[in-house]
Amino acid sequence: MSRFAKQFLLAGFTVFSLVGAVANASAQQSSCQDIQKMLDERKGLVEQLNKASAKKKQLDPQVACNVFKKLETNGTTTSKWFEANQAWCQIPDDFIQGFKKDHDQVSKLRVQACKAAAQMEAARKQAQEGGGNPAWGGGISGQYRMPKGAL
Repeated sequence: MSRFAKQFLLAGFTVFSLVGAVANASAQQSSCQDIQKMLDERKGLVEQLNKASAKKKQLDPQVACNVFKKLETNGTTTSKWFEANQAWCQIPDDFIQGFKKDHDQVSKLRVQACKAAAQMEAARKQAQEGGGNPAWGGGISGQYRMPKGAL
């Protein structure tokens, strides 16, 4: 092989390596911007909770349960993304720790909201079935019977 051919091949490999490195860096840069989508989704979910609680004095547990489930899923996905991309995207440790604390709080609130939603649903079903104190009627249904006997 001639000296020129060897230099041409070496130059070709060098260019190929540089193009590969630039493409990889570009893909990583794109990956660093992916976090914005996840954080925007999270912000939208928090806004849903704020709007739902602003309309009423108390947030509907079923709505809260559903939104907190989505927030928890978003937090899990975002935490995994942080673990995979922290070094490359230069995400500060204190930011990730704060996010994890927030995620833990969301998980606790989801449990509470879903428990309250389940209790409300059980009470609603019991009221529909005519449950409650038989002397006083269903109570939740708005039906009250007068006790029988001497007054």
